[in-house]
Amino acid sequence: MKSFCTALAAVAALALAAPAHALILSVGNNTGGLPGMIIAPPADVGNSAAGSNTHQLGFNEAQNVLLPVTIASDQGPFGPGGRYNSHMIFLNILDVGAGTPTGLNAINDWTFDGPIVATMSNTPGTFEAGSNLYFAAGPTTYPGAFPARGLETGQGLLDNLSLVNSHTLRVNMNVQQPGDWVRVITLAVPEPLTASLGMLGMGALGIATRRRKMA
Repeated sequence: MKSFCTALAAVAALALAAPAHALILSVGNNTGGLPGMIIAPPADVGNSAAGSNTHQLGFNEAQNVLLPVTIASDQGPFGPGGRYNSHMIFLNILDVGAGTPTGLNAINDWTFDGPIVATMSNTPGTFEAGSNLYFAAGPTTYPGAFPARGLETGQGLLDNLSLVNSHTLRVNMNVQQPGDWVRVITLAVPEPLTASLGMLGMGALGIATRRRKMA
C-alpha cells in the first residue's frame, strides 16, 4: 500500500509542477504590407536598440509568473494571485528627430497560446515600466518609461489595439520616432500531462497488481 500511495503522490506532484504555455504562436500580416516576425528575447529594447527595423517584432518575456501585487494596465488593474505569461511587440526605428514621420504603418494579428488578459501600451510607458520587475525577459535590458514609449493615442485609429478573439490581438502601429512598444499579458495555461500521467498511472497500477498477487 505504501508503494501505491507513493506512486499516486508522484502523479499529484507532477501535476502541480507542470510548466505553462508561454508562446506567441503566430503573427499574421493583416495589411498585405509589412510582415511581423517572432524573435528570441533581444539584448536591448530601448530606443533604436534591438535592431532598427521596418516591421513589428514580438518575443516572449517572463513566463508562468505568480503575481504578488496588483499591476496597472490599459484595461485597469489586475492580479494578484494569478499566473501570467508576458510578451512584447514593438516596431523600433532609426534614431532620428523626435516626431519625425517615417511612413511606417503596420497592422499585424498576433496569436498566443493562452487567453489575453491585459495590454500595457500607454504613451509614456509607465504601465510597462511598472511591471518590468515581474515580466521583463531575463537577458533583455529595458529603458523604463520615457515620452512616446507606448502608442500615441493622438493618432486615433492609426495607433490602436483590438481583440480579434480571446487569443489574438490586432496591433496597429503608425510609427514616428522613437517607435512603439506594447506588452501583452496572457493567462498561463498548464501543459498537457496526458502522456506523463498515463505512464505514472500504469506504474501505480503495476505496483497495486503485484501487491495483490503477493497477498
